[in-house]
Amino acid sequence: MTELKVRQAISCAIDRQEVLDTASLGEGKVTGPLTIPAMATDPTQLFCYKRDVEKAKALMKEAGYPDGFSATVIGATGEPPTAAAEAQVIQSQLAEIGVKLDIKMMELNVYVDAWLKGDFDMAIALNGGRADPYTMYNRYWTKAGNLQKVANYIDDTLDSQMQKGRAETDPAKRKVIFAEFEKHLAEVSPWIWLYTSYSYTAQQKNVAGFVPTPTGTLFSLGKVTIQQ
Repeated sequence: MTELKVRQAISCAIDRQEVLDTASLGEGKVTGPLTIPAMATDPTQLFCYKRDVEKAKALMKEAGYPDGFSATVIGATGEPPTAAAEAQVIQSQLAEIGVKLDIKMMELNVYVDAWLKGDFDMAIALNGGRADPYTMYNRYWTKAGNLQKVANYIDDTLDSQMQKGRAETDPAKRKVIFAEFEKHLAEVSPWIWLYTSYSYTAQQKNVAGFVPTPTGTLFSLGKVTIQQ
């Protein structure tokens, strides 16, 4: 996984829409690293977001693994509930380029312990979103990030772009900075981003004024009324 072309091959070999359709019944959308609508880059503009098995095989050959290799992917039972299904689809897809995945499902507390230690080849993970790219990812993609062991990758470009984005106050300029950050992160492929699933709320017909928010906060409950 330290080989750039191996990571890129894995990215090219994965059909993200198939993972979404299988694991979450299509109830979501394929996404890049940034899920904030105001900041997100169109996934079709990111590296290898359209599956290309032949390119993946060529990259594996260039990296010195023409026949593939074996690895283990860990997942937690229940978080996300789609983890096992995602792992199975990815296992099938990567088999086409010679990567033989063994799936190891764990109880959540065991998984989290291994995850925090970076004690895994691959991991199916659920990443929480944030309203701002810096607060979403500074723990992983800065040199001082406290979860660098989990990220297992950093370079000067990622760190620099994160710091520039943090300092910049002009929204238009910040968008440009984080667009470059996102494209670079997708290209170096330390992680493979899959999709964001939809969130749903249900309410009775006589409830008025409730507005769901992307952050999951319930502040709008202060304006809710119950009609007769």
